[in-house]
Amino acid sequence: MKTILAAIVIAAIVAAPSGDPLTRFSYSADLAQRMNQRYAGTATFLTDDNRGRKLTAPVLLGAIQGFIRVFPACGNRQIEFAYAYGEDDSAHLVAFSQTGERAANCPATAVVALSPASGAVTVRSFPEA
Repeated sequence: MKTILAAIVIAAIVAAPSGDPLTRFSYSADLAQRMNQRYAGTATFLTDDNRGRKLTAPVLLGAIQGFIRVFPACGNRQIEFAYAYGEDDSAHLVAFSQTGERAANCPATAVVALSPASGAVTVRSFPEA
């Protein structure tokens, strides 16, 4: 009986996700450039990786939560994303784009806008960007 219980516990530990869930998100200067083309002057996304990561840090978790709330399938820990930070006149913007094979019910690219003034979170998706 103890052997069976030990085997079940070991299987559960091996099957459980480990590590930092944020490791599946990596900053992308290329995505920032694509978003700058898409938003053409109405928003600015940072193509400098270090500066982009630094400015995204305070809002990244909120952006991920908003993104997954709107698109629950994107919460699958097997999916990896590139992200880029931007700003417009009223919000912090975080763009997400799936890397690798596309997951069903999760957009190829989405932009989450977080308004510091009102606390509003808006999520827009694009088929490709």
